[in-house]
Amino acid sequence: MQDRFNEWLDRFPEPWHHLLDDLDPAYDAIGQAIDIDEQERVYPDDPFTVFARLVPDQVRVILLGEDPYPEVNRATGRAFEPGDMPCWQDAGDVPSSRRLAQQLADYRYPGRDYALSPGGWQLLREALTATEIRLPTTATTFDHWEAQGVLLLNTVLTASENHIAEGDPDRPKHRKAHRSFWAPLIQGICRRLAELD
Repeated sequence: MQDRFNEWLDRFPEPWHHLLDDLDPAYDAIGQAIDIDEQERVYPDDPFTVFARLVPDQVRVILLGEDPYPEVNRATGRAFEPGDMPCWQDAGDVPSSRRLAQQLADYRYPGRDYALSPGGWQLLREALTATEIRLPTTATTFDHWEAQGVLLLNTVLTASENHIAEGDPDRPKHRKAHRSFWAPLIQGICRRLAELD
């Protein structure tokens, strides 16, 4: 893990460098808990993509997610964005995406109460499929939020195959190691962004 992200700052867009000066992931927190060989997949492919679309002075809101989706095409680097799901009605197996779709539908169609009503997700999915209501695509939604200054940041920037493998007995150890590794950097970013004018 340390070898993969030893030059992490070089992968950040230049406008972020002054904000990140003297911050680092916690290399000492990795220990032996997480050893990723060169062939092991790390998700997403570019964990710093969220920083490429906004410069620090543009950030107005930080929307914090937990960690990347554990599928190669779903993890985009932006919190909550399901990269392999262009339509909200396809969010059946992704609880966070379902909740976002329900809240978005309630905002755009007041009085329908998809978010709080029993069976709200199923009602929303049927309405979207029948085109009774329309929501922008998932990518359009996340692009729009970002254009308004929303930094869609995960508290953990990466996951590895062992981190996500259901049958791996060390799965909790890997997940904790990823979290421990990124925690000081993410906390520092949030703190420093909050201090900006």
